[in-house]
Amino acid sequence: MQSLPKPDNRASATQIETLLQVTQRLQQGTDDAIAKALALTCTFLGLEFGIVSHIDGDAYIIEHCHAPEGTLEPGQRFALGTTYCDLTLKAQDVLTIESVRHSQHKGHPCFESFNLESYIGVPLLVEGQPYGTLNFSSASPYSRAWNDNDRMLMRLMAQIVSNAIERQRTDTQLAKTLRALERSNQELEAFAQRVSHDLVAPLRSIEQLSLWLREDIGNVLQDASQEHLALLQNRVGRMKNLVHGLLDYSRLTHQHGQETIELRPFIEDIVALLDAQPGCHIRFDLQAQTITAPRTPLELALRNLIDNALNHPERATTLAQQQRDGFIRAMAREPERRWERIHWTRVR
Repeated sequence: MQSLPKPDNRASATQIETLLQVTQRLQQGTDDAIAKALALTCTFLGLEFGIVSHIDGDAYIIEHCHAPEGTLEPGQRFALGTTYCDLTLKAQDVLTIESVRHSQHKGHPCFESFNLESYIGVPLLVEGQPYGTLNFSSASPYSRAWNDNDRMLMRLMAQIVSNAIERQRTDTQLAKTLRALERSNQELEAFAQRVSHDLVAPLRSIEQLSLWLREDIGNVLQDASQEHLALLQNRVGRMKNLVHGLLDYSRLTHQHGQETIELRPFIEDIVALLDAQPGCHIRFDLQAQTITAPRTPLELALRNLIDNALNHPERATTLAQQQRDGFIRAMAREPERRWERIHWTRVR
């Protein structure tokens, strides 16, 4: 058997610096960072191939790799039994081979199929379960005997790679959960919109009919009937508040991005859900046809301002808007008295 130089277990300053760089790369946890960490380690060890693999049954799948161009790429699959990682998983620790042809593994299918002469690998555990391997190899025999520093490096890298994979899994699951939550929020908002439009109109009709009853026959109703009519009006008001509250709550359950809004149909939809008394006229002096703002906070702000204006039906009210530095200016004016009020509402 070919004799190899004795192992040197002393770590040089260059080795320590390389280890720190590899560790920093791996701790970033991104695909690009892991690939660069594999490249650094290949340079450090003087080997051609660096691989993070995932084992699925009898399949060996390359997840990350550094290799000569045109040889390996992520996503490639091999039979587990044709790789040295099959031996690594059975060893349940770092496996080192300086020269396969001069070792007990010289008849292994990996050497026969891929002519890989030197190898060092370690199992990966993710969330406590076997996941795959971290391994480095080359078509040439290794120049020296593997030492304790090499094995320590592999165990350290395996731990960090496993942590990076766990973070990626968590981030992926979190992204899926956030997408599902966003879909749920959109469905809730759409449902609340339908409920609001379907219920507000009949509630407004009931409220108007109760007002007419009070105006027409209120003076002849008995006390009990007066109480019933007042109770009806109170319940209708509470129901309207509940509907608007449902709509507001559904819209406040997610963050609001900026979007370009067509103002006139946007404001007309708001007015349609509010209570404009007969004879009350609302005019919009829009200085622009569109505005860029988060939709829900803008709708809440304008709805409150318009609703306040509708509480004074005897006034001819003008509502104007202007956007400046993230604020919406709404202005109500009574021309006869030259009275105006300017509200600056922060749109977040």
